[in-house]
Amino acid sequence: MRNSYPVGVTLRGERLWLVWQSEDVADDAALPDGVAVEQGRIVHARTEEGLEELAARFGFDRDEESLIVDLDAMEDVPVGPLRDDACSRLVETWNLLGDVASSVGADLADRGPVVERCYDKLFAGMNLESLTPAGERFTPVISGEERDALTAVLRRGIAILEARL
Repeated sequence: MRNSYPVGVTLRGERLWLVWQSEDVADDAALPDGVAVEQGRIVHARTEEGLEELAARFGFDRDEESLIVDLDAMEDVPVGPLRDDACSRLVETWNLLGDVASSVGADLADRGPVVERCYDKLFAGMNLESLTPAGERFTPVISGEERDALTAVLRRGIAILEARL
């Protein structure tokens, strides 16, 4: 069964609501996570009323705590050390934009040694309890080359989203 969840996106100063979808069956390549798409366009709402309509249509509970991704804040990725919360926001954004791209058949072009190294650093920098040894912390330092690669991936994802709204 396809489960649907609201995801808020701040883009160009405006809040949009997307419908993120996932299957009950974990790790099934035939049923990838993604956003709802109809006739090649990303299903979205720009108002609370529109969000209510999406909730009724896709069967999600409007009272759930929704993920909010601020794409406007992702325009300038800093060089240097990043805190856990910054790493989490960047990974959430990257993952959402990857789901957006795959949902519309676009290529986020987020593969290659520099980009993959950057993703690995960000993921480790989230310091998830299940992956980080007790008493240890990892603070990733993002190089200029990695920042440029990450910025290109995020901008490409934002362009894909804007083109398919």
